Amino acid sequence: DIEADVIGCKVMYFYHQGKAYKFHYAPNSDGMMGAGRAISRRIIEKCGWQLWGDDQMKGLDFRSEINMRTKGAKFKIVENSGIVDIKTERNIWGIETYTKQKWCTEVNPEDVRQITGVKLFNQIEELCEIQVTK
Repeated sequence: DIEADVIGCKVMYFYHQGKAYKFHYAPNSDGMMGAGRAISRRIIEKCGWQLWGDDQMKGLDFRSEINMRTKGAKFKIVENSGIVDIKTERNIWGIETYTKQKWCTEVNPEDVRQITGVKLFNQIEELCEIQVTK
């Protein structure tokens, strides 16, 4: 194993209105998702505590990854993630952004329940019901 400066993943799950999806982030690249990343203090210090420019407003995960790579960061991708993004109509990036991509597949909601555990999954379902009724 390498000593990593950035640890992240390429797979996450979405939960939207009772449906669950598995999303593979850019499977043909060596990039990783911004969600769930862990970044070492060592590489943050090498970046001068600024992962992207103050004038930048979009693509911050990508920009930070490029910046860290130029500073020699070592990246490690974790195969199995426990990341679940609850999508509602209020999200900046709606579920359609992901479901229209070929790397997003519908899965059994039970898969998400296995990742989160029953208690947390029940809370997710309750939150989604509240969002739908508002």
